[in-house]
Amino acid sequence: MNTLAALSLNATKPKEREAQEILKALYAEYPRAASDLAALYKYFMPAGPTARRVKSTWEWVAWAAAGENDPRRYLQFVYVTESHITASNGHRLHRAGNPDRIAPGYYLPNGDFVGGPELFHYPNVDRVIPDARTPNLYHPDIVEAQTANGRGLAYLFPAGFRFDKRYIDQAVNGAPAPFEIQLNGPTEAARIEDADRLAVVMPLRA
Repeated sequence: MNTLAALSLNATKPKEREAQEILKALYAEYPRAASDLAALYKYFMPAGPTARRVKSTWEWVAWAAAGENDPRRYLQFVYVTESHITASNGHRLHRAGNPDRIAPGYYLPNGDFVGGPELFHYPNVDRVIPDARTPNLYHPDIVEAQTANGRGLAYLFPAGFRFDKRYIDQAVNGAPAPFEIQLNGPTEAARIEDADRLAVVMPLRA
């Protein structure tokens, strides 16, 4: 009788994404094993984009999603409507258009569908987006500050505005300073636009 250990000797170790596809195929064939397969799926779930630059609009939006330990479950996903693809962790927001007509609902950062719009109540993020105005060109200083993820680097802009350096770098997708950023609006947030991409980064509090 062949055991899994014996069969594995001649098997090729799959990449995380390939392992997920195998698990989805097994789920389609053995739905009664859904709980165990879901646990394995989570084990092999690829992390969100971590490179300094991302290659697609979807990856850029997914950058802003909250981690899986965030108690606000709805922020752990990319939220899709008929018009927009949105992700936020409460400190920054990335939004882009939905020209490919991706079905509305909640998606994992890797693009796998989780559930329809009724799964959670996604907050109205329009209220934190400053009105569009002509952005200013800034070449900010880099300082150490308390960020959302602990002590780290921040960009110091005129008038004392400080923003998590990582969030600004990801919003501009690795573009070097100076940045064209709008610093106004009732939330004092930074609004960063590039073609069909819109990012909003909240300032750090002292």
